[in-house]
Amino acid sequence: MLVNSVKRNNLEKIRAIAALEKEERGGAWLVIVKVVIPLILAMLVISSGNASNAGNASNSGNASNASVAGKLVKQVKLVMQVMLVLLIMLVMKVMLVMQVMLVMLVKLVMQVMLVMQVMLVMQVMLVMQVMLVMLVMQVMQVMLIMQVMLVLQVMLVMLVMLVMLVMLVLQVMLGKQVMLVKLVMLVMWVMLVIQVMLVM
Repeated sequence: MLVNSVKRNNLEKIRAIAALEKEERGGAWLVIVKVVIPLILAMLVISSGNASNAGNASNSGNASNASVAGKLVKQVKLVMQVMLVLLIMLVMKVMLVMQVMLVMLVKLVMQVMLVMQVMLVMQVMLVMQVMLVMLVMQVMQVMLIMQVMLVLQVMLVMLVMLVMLVMLVLQVMLGKQVMLVKLVMLVMWVMLVIQVMLVM
């Protein structure tokens, strides 16, 4: 009775293994729960039955038990092979997911670097524009100063001409050389003071 029940259990286990071979990686735990554990329990039952019936078992009974044990060992090996294949598939899928995540991370880093480069270029362009504006303002100030100096020079020339004209009129009207010399010295002093002020 025990041998027949074990054979029936073995057939059921073989069918379960054949069905589990077609399942995905998530079936590894199902194999462990539904196949491996019952097989181990069956082997323990057989070994305990052999130990209790050692005096009464016949040669044919021992041979059948040995064949059943051999089949169980083969089935356990098959289950281990299936579990190994499922484990390898799981590891391959995990490695594929890690590769995809690594590619996505590299793309993200490249995008961040590109954004940082664009921002740096924009900042450099902004600084250059500010420097250009400051340079233009300085040039405009220099040009304004030059224009003011030119106007002052023109006014100085006009003033000199006016003074010379006044000296000529005084010379004609007064006819005195002493007054003319003093007036010339005064004009020279005025011109010197004006030039010093322009330089400052």
